[in-house]
Amino acid sequence: MSRRGVPGGHRGRPLLRVALGVLVAAVVAGAAAAQSLPEAPRRQQPDERPLDPRRLERRPLEPRQLGPVDRFQLPFEQIDQLIRLGYYSRANTLLDDLVRVGAPEREVLRRRIVIARGIEDHTQAAELCRQALLGQPEDAWLWRELAAALLALDDRASAHDALSRFLALADEPRGGLTVAVDLLRTSGDCRRAVALVDSGRTVLGDPRFLSRVRALCLLQLDEARAAAREIQVDLQTSPFNLQLLRRELLMAGAPPLPPALTAELVALAAEPNAQPELTILTANIALAQGQAQAALGVIEPRLAQTHFASSVLQNASSLARELPLLAPGAERAAASEYLLAVLPALAEHGSFAPSLRQRACDHLAEVCLFALENDLLDQNPAAAVGRFGGLLDVVLRGYPESAHLYSAQIQLARFTRDRLRDPQAAAARLERLLLDLDLPLPGVAVARLSLGECYLAARDTSRARRVLTALGRDPEVRESAGHAHYLLAKLDLAQGHFGTARDRFAAVALDQPAAPYANDALRLGLLIAEELQNPSGGLELLARYAPSVWWNLAAEPDSQRVALTRYVNLAARQVDQSAPQSLLEHARFELADLLRQAGRLDEALAQLDRVVLDLPHGRLAPRALVARAEILAAEFGDAAAAGREYERLLVQYPEYLFAAEVRQKLRSLP
Repeated sequence: MSRRGVPGGHRGRPLLRVALGVLVAAVVAGAAAAQSLPEAPRRQQPDERPLDPRRLERRPLEPRQLGPVDRFQLPFEQIDQLIRLGYYSRANTLLDDLVRVGAPEREVLRRRIVIARGIEDHTQAAELCRQALLGQPEDAWLWRELAAALLALDDRASAHDALSRFLALADEPRGGLTVAVDLLRTSGDCRRAVALVDSGRTVLGDPRFLSRVRALCLLQLDEARAAAREIQVDLQTSPFNLQLLRRELLMAGAPPLPPALTAELVALAAEPNAQPELTILTANIALAQGQAQAALGVIEPRLAQTHFASSVLQNASSLARELPLLAPGAERAAASEYLLAVLPALAEHGSFAPSLRQRACDHLAEVCLFALENDLLDQNPAAAVGRFGGLLDVVLRGYPESAHLYSAQIQLARFTRDRLRDPQAAAARLERLLLDLDLPLPGVAVARLSLGECYLAARDTSRARRVLTALGRDPEVRESAGHAHYLLAKLDLAQGHFGTARDRFAAVALDQPAAPYANDALRLGLLIAEELQNPSGGLELLARYAPSVWWNLAAEPDSQRVALTRYVNLAARQVDQSAPQSLLEHARFELADLLRQAGRLDEALAQLDRVVLDLPHGRLAPRALVARAEILAAEFGDAAAAGREYERLLVQYPEYLFAAEVRQKLRSLP
């Protein structure tokens, strides 16, 4: 076709044009004959020029120009989309509508089969398949769907006949065998699946065909040693299947995996020419069983090999990404310990390219940060601080630009302050960190904020106020500056500067309304303002409450609990209980939380009960009922008592802001 869209190219070739015209006329005549009401072809005039295809595209298509399938193409595509999204009922309704306007029965039946399979109505699916096969006995897809439905119905004999017919009609033997084996395996017929794999290997002449699937089937048949050898074959053929094989093994039917499988894999991995991926898989299985030392025992002897170390680094990257997704327990602790032992060796591997060493350093800082945040440490906190300090020094030497390095160092300082009760050492670490010229500006702000908190924990209020005030005046770090003002407001409250604290809390709540501390700032500011106007409270009781705020700043929960107990006992005797007492209500709720953390659950429930009974119209009475229900359900395992507390809340406080969540919790109780 020429640029102008004229068939035949140049005008000087009439013979070719006539031949093409005859061919087009024949095609049109054949298509017209297929219609129920054939149309006589229109004779082309000698002087008529063929149409430009671009003009033809702009012309609207008339219904009579569309075939029976083309006319329903768009509705079928919409139905297919609904089926993919799981809207089976809506898809069925649309199919009924199409049947009434003459949609092709073949296309409708195929979609009804998929819908029946989707809603697990396997009897209906099998019946529809048999109905469709009456007109299409050579359709391999229908035989496959029939076999799947029959396997789901546990009609094994008929299903095997359907599978045999499917395999006979499959266009590509390898693909057909793969589908058939998968159907047998997912239906639980692993023995026949293994037999079919063996037959397929003979037919295809490929002794490694479906080795991964065969291994999983053998594992279900308690043939662990044979499964281990198939795993070895699969990793030799496709080493990139490591992550897929690892996931499928760990999700196999009966974890933990049989000891015989682990023992056989360890023996195969110990062979001189064993695949790196086989050794890594063995280590990963040990980690899933919570055995970090066993994993290190198979990995460390070969880390000097560059190719092996590269594969270990790739696997370590996957483990580091998966670490936050693991549930708390032995597997998470083992994976953390393994990574903290392997990554330093990879970060200082002499044969690695600089980019690989930097990658290992970045993952090391990431795992250190995660371990510090989740307390995945040794039993000895002092030894843990020394160990993590050395690991972060490795990162600092190898990759100071790591995105996780400075966060991990700040978290290590907080751990030193809170767990070791050594705020001076934590402050010294942060002071050294602030001397690092490579520290980015957001990291500087967070480090200065943490340094101020360490000074408060060390009771050095003058230095804390100086550092936090300077940070609060920095316009380039609004989030950290707002947090600094929040800490300064609490310090003002603790030191008795109540008016200043009230104003500063109000400013923090207005300037940073989305910050996590904004609600606390607003609440404390209102409490101070209300208490200053309370005729039965006032400055004296605020001064009694202030020490608990100081111990909160100093990260001393035991001392804070004692101070709150003293305040609650005194205020309960002095204030007028018939009037609103917001500060007393807040102190009781705060004390209940501290008692719960200390394991004194009965006392915590008693304080929450006093909040509801003494101040039923206060701000915290509904939250106190929720807290009581959570303690009863989580700590005592008394779902009935927790349900009564939730019901009491819904009856007594129907306008509670989070009533919908309370109803959901009530429904979820056992």
